[in-house]
Parts: sequence; C-alpha cells; structure tokens
Amino acid sequence: MEKIKSYFGIQLSKDLYFEDINDGNISIILDAFDHNKIVETENSNIIFYYGLYYMLKKNTEKVRFYYDKLISEGNDKAMVNLAYYYFNFEKNIEQMLKYYLMTVDKKNNEAMCSLGNYYAEQDDIDNLKKYFFLAAVNGNKDALRCMGNYYRGKNMCKEMNTYYLKAIANGDSFAMCELGIYYINRDKKLMKKYLRMAFEAGNINGYSMLGTYYYSVRKIKKMLDILNHCIEKNDEHAMTTMGKYYEELKDYENMKKYYIMAIDRFDKTALFFLLKYYDEVENDYIRLKHYLKIFFYSQNQEDDKYSQYIQKINTIEALPTKEGECMVCSEIGEVKKPCLENYLICEKCLFYSCK
Repeated sequence: MEKIKSYFGIQLSKDLYFEDINDGNISIILDAFDHNKIVETENSNIIFYYGLYYMLKKNTEKVRFYYDKLISEGNDKAMVNLAYYYFNFEKNIEQMLKYYLMTVDKKNNEAMCSLGNYYAEQDDIDNLKKYFFLAAVNGNKDALRCMGNYYRGKNMCKEMNTYYLKAIANGDSFAMCELGIYYINRDKKLMKKYLRMAFEAGNINGYSMLGTYYYSVRKIKKMLDILNHCIEKNDEHAMTTMGKYYEELKDYENMKKYYIMAIDRFDKTALFFLLKYYDEVENDYIRLKHYLKIFFYSQNQEDDKYSQYIQKINTIEALPTKEGECMVCSEIGEVKKPCLENYLICEKCLFYSCK
C-alpha cells in the first residue's frame, strides 16, 4: 500500500482513503499503477484501487464507473474519495456535497469534518457546527480543533480557547500546537507550555515551531539543536526554517539543500522561498519552471501567490526530455521520490530533470 500512496504525494495520501490490499490482489493492483494494465474484475478491493488509479489520470468517467459500483454496495470510503475528487480535481461543489452527504448516515467522521471545513469556508455557522458536532459526538478529535480554528480565524478568542482546550483534554496534540502558535506573540510562557506539551505527546510539529521561535529571537544554539532533531524526524517545517537560516547567512548550498528537502515533502513555503531566490539572486528561470511543474503538476494545485513566477516562465522554451539526463550537469539521475513519477533527481547537483 505504501508504494501506491507514494504515487499520490504526501498531501493526497493523507486526505484519501486507501484500503488494505489483500495479498492475492497486490500484483494486479500494481500492474495498473506501474504498467497501466487494467483487467475486468468484480473484486471490490481491486475496483477500489482502480478508482484511485483513474484519479491520477484525471479520468472522471472511469473514476465514476469504478466507485459507483462500490457506492451501490454502501462503501463509504469510496463515497469520501469520490467527493474529494470532485472538490479538488473537478471543482464541482454540487457533486462533492452529494457524495459527502451520503456518508452521514454511516457516521463517517472524515466526511463530517470535510463538510464542516467546507461550511466554515462559506461562513455557514449553522452547518459547520452541525457537522463538526456530529463528528465530535462520534469521537473525532479533529472536529473540536477545527471549531477552534474557525473561531481563531474570526478573532473570537474566548470561543477559540474553549474548543482548543476541549480538544487538548481529548489528547489532540495538533490542538496543542495550534494554541501554542496562537500565543507566540501574546504570551511566551503559554506558547512554550503548549508547544512542549505537543512534543511530549509525540507531535514533532510543536517542537519544530519552538525551534522557529528561537530563530526569531536569535537564540541560534537552541534553534539548531531543536531543528536538527526535527529534521531527523522528517519535519518539513524545520527543513524550511533551516533553509531560511542558511539563506540569511548567504550559505546558498545549504539553503538549497534544506529547501529541496522540504519541497520533497511538498512544503509550499520552501517552494516560495526557493523560487524567490532563483528569481532575485540567480535569475534562473529554467529552475523556476522545474520547481513549479514538480510541485503543482504532481499535486494538482494552483495558487495565485505564484502567478508572478508563472508569468515569467511562460515564454521559456519546452524543457528537454532526454531520458535521465540532468540539464545542469548532464549526469544521469536516480529516482528520488516515486510520487514524482515524471521526474528524476540528479544526485550530483540535486536538480530535477525530466524522466
């Protein structure tokens, strides 16, 4: 299953459902993802993964064909995946709501939280409370934190605090992080309390944020100790902060090293900093185009924040596609991340090249 997840990248693999694969189905499912080989089958486990396969291909007709079979049998995971597909790939709100709402009677907490988040974006307080409450009643820790996030965005601090503390009482380490971050510029003692609490609860993000705080107040030794520990645990926020630190020192080799590590984990902040560097320092639009393609094409994302860079590279000629060749040093790279299925990375200069 982990190999299949790798095709979707870090964020999508967190947001989508992936069923356990029965031993007898592994080779058939891998044939689809690795060799584009599809067979006729009534096996629900294989059908589930064929639906995911066609998501990668952005083939809505085929996604519907396979998931409608499972939905007719009451498979709520297929309902959630199809709703997610319509929202994130097709931008079809009507279909997204249709399939999420199908899951309510099945008490699918992920769907209820997704509905709550959607209605929070619409500022529909009645519906967001309805679905977050239903999820919370069913034992979902995320729902209470999401309510806290909503009130934080509205600067309703009393209500925010109430829901964060309820989530923390239920052991939600992410709520500890959120409350710690909230207090960064308000109460240093409470900031440290909740970020340390998150770390002690096993959430590396809290420790990473503490390292970022020490960076902001120039306590470099403490910062380096914390960030190095977090980087060993693959925390992309720590990688980005470390990259920013080396950029400040004008140590651009180490800066690139840590930004690229974070980009490998699809950190948008690291991407923005690296794009800014190549634009303003090296004026290297070939690299700009590479990193934009890798991040957005593989994750099906768009962001107006990057439009300035997209406009600058629109006139650049198509990138070379000679298999395995690095256009910087002409070395042959090795596959770095399976989820970046159309790219290789050169181990010599750490530059992405077309596959």
